[in-house]
Amino acid sequence: MNRAITVCHGDFGRLCLVELNRAKVLHTHREAQLLFLMDGDDVTLKIDNTPVTLSKDRAVAIDSYMAHEVHVSKSDTSSAILSVYVNPFWYATRLNSSDPEWLGFQNRSFPVTSNIRDHVDHLVALVQPPAPDKQPGYHLALETRLRHLCSTCFESENSLKITQNADNPIKSSDPRIRKSLVIMNSHVRNNLPLDEIARAAGLSRPHFYRLFRDNLGVTPNVYMNMLRMEYAIERLVFSDQPVTSIALELGFASQASFTRFFGANLGIPPTDYRRVACLPPGMRAAALTNTRMAGDFTQASNAEQPASLARVYESRF
Repeated sequence: MNRAITVCHGDFGRLCLVELNRAKVLHTHREAQLLFLMDGDDVTLKIDNTPVTLSKDRAVAIDSYMAHEVHVSKSDTSSAILSVYVNPFWYATRLNSSDPEWLGFQNRSFPVTSNIRDHVDHLVALVQPPAPDKQPGYHLALETRLRHLCSTCFESENSLKITQNADNPIKSSDPRIRKSLVIMNSHVRNNLPLDEIARAAGLSRPHFYRLFRDNLGVTPNVYMNMLRMEYAIERLVFSDQPVTSIALELGFASQASFTRFFGANLGIPPTDYRRVACLPPGMRAAALTNTRMAGDFTQASNAEQPASLARVYESRF
């Protein structure tokens, strides 16, 4: 079984240190992702239908919204992986990118240089339990180290190259797809059938699926699963709501079915995610004072959302 060691949230996005020995299904997320193998066997990912190997010598980079899945060859051994989910808004404001909604790369893997390995090792040392978030200055040190890591990865000649803003798949010019995105983001908890979303956008089901994938690079199902995962993570981290209640809100028949969905997409059970998650001081308290949480877009304005979500959704559509 996969095991969560720690999950750290912040303005930068989130950082997960896990031991992985089970596959993850095809999924996507708004954040760009950097993956580093810390220990164990190499791991094969399928990114946009292209196999990519994660090893100690080569890290993996995944664009915002790019569909990918993880394959594990041996179930009796675990691979320790550091996953850095980079919030494009944070990157745009802290590291001078011009696109706050999307971050993409020209290559899927890159060499782990000695400087990159040094930053990664320091990050792992920082996030090791117990209760790293209780240490004075911890979150500032974590964000500073992450900023150095991103700068080193993105600016080195032998590492990553940032792609142009024109490659951003979420900026669809088709008004029907833009309408469908608004509907999907506004009804995360309603579990609307995709046929209904297609009709509301003025499209047949086959045309909707084809046009959606052509515009965003993922199917409507994968995109909707991303929205449900975002809602679940916000509830797990920023509220005390029972897991069963979160599952029912998202339309699952039971906590068990929700746990299978969550684990297949993220690699760890929701109860483990909540147990190991840590936040900067005041971040959770600020979120709990809001009258609306993630997913309540039908009635709430951006001003009523937690700050982390307001930035994500501001002016998207």
